[in-house]
Amino acid sequence: MELRILWVFVIPTAFSLDVYLEPGRKVVSRVGDRLVLKCGVRNCQKADFLWRNLEDRPLHSSMARVSDTESQLIIENILLMHEVKIECKALCSDGSRRVRTVDVEVYSFPLDPVVSGNEDLKPGMKNDLTCQVRDVYPGERLKIEWVQGETILKEEYGDEATVEGELQSLTSVYSYTPKSEGKDESITCKATLGVPGVPANQQTRSSTVPLTVQPLSLDLDAYLEPKGKVVSRVGDRLVLKCGVRNCQKAEFSWISLDDKDLNTSSVSETESHLVIETVKLDHQTTIGCKARCNGSVRERKANVIVYSFPLDPVVSGNEGLRPGMKNNLTCRVHDVYPGERLKIEWVQGETVLKEEYGDEATVEGELQSLTSVYSYTPKSEGRDENITCRATLDLPGVPANQQTRSSTVPLTVQPGRPNLSTTAVLTTQPRPVTETSTLQSPNPPNPTNNDVSCKYVCE
Repeated sequence: MELRILWVFVIPTAFSLDVYLEPGRKVVSRVGDRLVLKCGVRNCQKADFLWRNLEDRPLHSSMARVSDTESQLIIENILLMHEVKIECKALCSDGSRRVRTVDVEVYSFPLDPVVSGNEDLKPGMKNDLTCQVRDVYPGERLKIEWVQGETILKEEYGDEATVEGELQSLTSVYSYTPKSEGKDESITCKATLGVPGVPANQQTRSSTVPLTVQPLSLDLDAYLEPKGKVVSRVGDRLVLKCGVRNCQKAEFSWISLDDKDLNTSSVSETESHLVIETVKLDHQTTIGCKARCNGSVRERKANVIVYSFPLDPVVSGNEGLRPGMKNNLTCRVHDVYPGERLKIEWVQGETVLKEEYGDEATVEGELQSLTSVYSYTPKSEGRDENITCRATLDLPGVPANQQTRSSTVPLTVQPGRPNLSTTAVLTTQPRPVTETSTLQSPNPPNPTNNDVSCKYVCE
């Protein structure tokens, strides 16, 4: 009997290190939620793990070693700053190493839409409904729809680019015109966040509100904007708006109580505009608007007040000053209206040296130039000083940043000339008198004469 021997050789096979990340290579997490990332190895009996944010900023997280082959990264409270790429590096005890990364995408969509403007609607009149969705991220992925029944009335996406690290509030406006009063209707604002990976039950939020239509009042209500006193600057563009409520179609007429020409235009059946492209001094007047609707007439008025104050003060006389001598400084403000409302102040540091108002009565239709003079006596030469002329137009309604203008100039003091004091001593030498000599001048002798010596004290 033949004996055969079969030799079986077992050759060890080298298995490569396998690293896995859970929940996957991309994870979508909601602001405020808890996120747990798991990093583990296969084909390795024991490994060390290193977690790192590839965008080089702190994660505000904790790490937990579950076993010799698994580690966890735990973020207790997800914030917008956690939208990053995270790396897990596994180092096996046999010296092999592998790296896996995960992209963390963050979203925020915690609140239902808020609808406003749905009450006190007027039949036959346009009403703006507003839907606002707050604390959204990312904003450009939000879609807002206006829905009635099965009909989508309007649809739009967030048109603002998302600002990294900031929650956003997005608003949609829908113009709604109810056809009749007393009809029970409602409208829905539906918001959908189109971010892949967001759970289906968190993708959409909506709010439904009733549309409250009020009976149309028989009283015509007219308005004028701006109303009352309108203050406008020479050269600016002025628009007055006259409109009506409780009326579907009205006729408008504009009048100037000074019989001045007015340029008007109709914007809609319920509003008219008066446009002054370039305001002039002669536009200072009282303007009225009359609105007519279904036999009713309403009039509204506005007082237009014009001002001019375009230039900074101009200061002169501040150069070549002499110490101990009175010098007149002049401040002039050009093209002012109304002049009697202008206040001019001379200021050094925190001290107001002089204050005065324009004392000339304003001449209607004319710009004015106003001047203030301040007498200044410098005490000594060589001191670095300056002075400010500050002009303020004290007219209610002028914007704060247009009320005051000022100019600051240096005070240049020149060296003074020496004056002869009362203690000067004159010493004269006798001079022979001849028969041909003439009457001497009463003027004092010239100090440069060889026959006269002058000792003087300079003041």
